[in-house]
Amino acid sequence: MVDLLAPPSPTVVAGGPVEAGIPPAADDPTTPIPSPSWWRKRPYPLLARWLVLIAAVGLGFHQTLVSVAVQSTNGDPLAYLLLLPVWGALLVFGTQLRRGRDLDIHDRQVDWVLAIGLAGFILMLDVLLRPRLGDTAGLVRIDILALVLFVMLASILLCGTRATGQSWAAWLFLLACWPLLYRLIGAALGGTTDTYGLLNVMLSTLAVMVASGRPLGRRLANGGITLVVGGVVFAALSTSLPPIAVQVIPSLVALPLVVAFDVRRHRGTRHLPAPSAGANSVVKKPVTAMLALLVLGGALGMFAQFAPETISPRSLPVSGPGWTNTAVVPSGWATHGR
Repeated sequence: MVDLLAPPSPTVVAGGPVEAGIPPAADDPTTPIPSPSWWRKRPYPLLARWLVLIAAVGLGFHQTLVSVAVQSTNGDPLAYLLLLPVWGALLVFGTQLRRGRDLDIHDRQVDWVLAIGLAGFILMLDVLLRPRLGDTAGLVRIDILALVLFVMLASILLCGTRATGQSWAAWLFLLACWPLLYRLIGAALGGTTDTYGLLNVMLSTLAVMVASGRPLGRRLANGGITLVVGGVVFAALSTSLPPIAVQVIPSLVALPLVVAFDVRRHRGTRHLPAPSAGANSVVKKPVTAMLALLVLGGALGMFAQFAPETISPRSLPVSGPGWTNTAVVPSGWATHGR
């Protein structure tokens, strides 16, 4: 029997008796414990994940990136795709700053199942849908849809389903910016370069309002600043810059200004996750996922043909069968000199 009411007896250790209840000198809570550096204490360097993601996208969708760059330079409304990474990053960071620390719970089997399902859907876009588009491939641009889905797949493999699901607003926004919907809305509003430039400012305003979070006054203030600054820059530059600059520069000027304004105004009210631990919802050391992602990106780049043929206005012929220098007069009509 052990007498629970008896006083504690001294404990004998190698260095001599130590009174029970008195911690050794090395365990003194006042003694500073050396901690590893900020970089080594993270679950895994996030920079490596970003580098792998960029490399995989470059391998799998280099034709799409070249096509977008060439057509945007020639005045195509696809110039707004240059803003897509900025909008996505703004929404991701805005969403993460509003969340607390999550449970460190991961199910990698679920991550792999979802990633394989998305990979199968991307392959079906290329095998089943692309051959049926024909001449409308340049309008539909399923390669941009496939690229967004590929980035979502990469996020699931590199960061986990929980971390990817936390940024649902960013994924919904990026999918809604599919070129087919964007072109239809722009054409309904006029279809000019100025129309697309103002449409990009409006989309930037929407992204800022979603990323700002509560209260409603904060969203309205940040959205109003984005809209006003973007509109002023657009009005000042719309007559002196090429189309690609008119569509992109107003948003690129407004977004950093509104972010700086919001950070300065609410300094100290938001707390980043502890840098020593990182986000608990991010999986640790996804080395196998990195290799699989690079292999999938390389396979898509070698065998998939997502991007439509790039058409440059400078390469079009100035004449062709049935082309005339004057208007064609319908039969039964008469022309009159002026």
